[in-house]
Amino acid sequence: MTEKTRKIIAREFLIFIVALIIGFLIIFGTLCYNFILQIKEKNIQQTINEKGKLADSLAKSYNIKTFKDKDYISRVYSALNDIGENSNNFKSEDTFRKIILNDSVYQKSVYHLLQNKIEGFTKSFMEFTNSLKIQLTQDDINKKVQSRAIETEINKLTQKGINLQNSYLNTKEKIKISLYIFLLTILFLFPLRYLVYATNWSIKTLKK
Repeated sequence: MTEKTRKIIAREFLIFIVALIIGFLIIFGTLCYNFILQIKEKNIQQTINEKGKLADSLAKSYNIKTFKDKDYISRVYSALNDIGENSNNFKSEDTFRKIILNDSVYQKSVYHLLQNKIEGFTKSFMEFTNSLKIQLTQDDINKKVQSRAIETEINKLTQKGINLQNSYLNTKEKIKISLYIFLLTILFLFPLRYLVYATNWSIKTLKK
């Protein structure tokens, strides 16, 4: 084997090694890509947990005082309307609220009415009157609004986390990308060497 042939083989082998190294670097890059996604997902989950605790804390008082966004007086008012015992007495819930809170005689009449007309109504009169006193405040409502806004943010973050999970590269995708880059590098480097040879030859020729 002549010296020239050995040099040609060495150059071809070197080009192959460079392409192989690039392929391995791409595999390492995909590992780093997945690792970065994992960190982002972890941070998102931590933020979701923190915001979830804050939302629960803000909404706690509102949730204790309500059922399906209605406090106890509103539910009693709706129940009386449903059984047709209130529609002719009060035009508004606010009027009903003021009277039932301040008129003990009316409280008793409403209590006995619910006992007789509402199936499953088992509260004692004391439980009934105590429930009437647990009313929503404007602060409760404001905090619930804040809680719902935070829940909307949590939903967006959750979807972002799902999108990150879908962006992970599995082993098959990593190998596919690395092989593609490896072959592309070979196809690029091998013809490129002729351009280098031709350029060097042209420079040498012009110098002569």
